Amino acid sequence: MRAALPLSERVSAVVDECQRLEQSIVALVVVQVAGRFDVPAAEIMRTSRGGQGMWLAAKARARDCAISMLVTGASWPGPRAGAPFGLDKRAVSKAVSRVADARDEDPALDQWLEACERALQGQFE
Repeated sequence: MRAALPLSERVSAVVDECQRLEQSIVALVVVQVAGRFDVPAAEIMRTSRGGQGMWLAAKARARDCAISMLVTGASWPGPRAGAPFGLDKRAVSKAVSRVADARDEDPALDQWLEACERALQGQFE
C-alpha cells in the first residue's frame, strides 16, 4: 500500500488545480469575447494600453465585457476578476459599470452577454 502524501503536498496540489481551473475559465471567457468583438484574445489579456482610436476602443470594450462576465457570470469578486488583466478593484468596478451602460444602449449586446453569463453560471451549479 502506498503512503499518503503529506498534508502540505496535498494542499499544494489542490491549489495548483484551482489555479489551472481559474485560468481555464478566464481563457474561455476571453475567447468568447474575442470572437464577438473581433479582437485577438492576446490583446484582451494584455495589461498595457497599446493601440489607438477605434482599435483601442474595441479592445477596451472587449476587456470590459470579459471582466463583467467574470464578475456577473462566475460571481468572482472584483480583485479576482481584475487580476488576470492587471486591474484593481476600482478599475473592475468601472469596467462593470461601463458594460452595464452599454447593455442599456445595445439590446443585442445585452442578450449576448446574458446568454454567456447563464452558460458560465451553469458551470458552477
